[in-house]
Amino acid sequence: MLEELLQIKTSKEQLTFSVYKLVKTLNRPEVYAGVATVIIEQISKLYSDIAAAYDTQLSSLEPAVNPRFTAVNNAVNNEEDNSLRRVVNSLENHLEAERMQKLMFAAYKKC
Repeated sequence: MLEELLQIKTSKEQLTFSVYKLVKTLNRPEVYAGVATVIIEQISKLYSDIAAAYDTQLSSLEPAVNPRFTAVNNAVNNEEDNSLRRVVNSLENHLEAERMQKLMFAAYKKC
């Protein structure tokens, strides 16, 4: 679900807007606002890590007429997988994990 949410909300700003808009509609917005902040902080790391992985891999390419991007894509995908696992573990082990799951599911469904 987290991967799909990242594909739908392609920037931290889009994610932040959507999540806080959703929080305002909930019965206990004051409780979920804190949960939303943690979710956004954790997921924001993914946006940064993905951008850094692309920059690192692309900067190491030699200029060529027809560059092959297979190695770059594999390295970027591996970095994305590692980052995703770290964020998922962090969210799953948080004290408010159940609320986080509910909020992320609702954000995903609203997309």
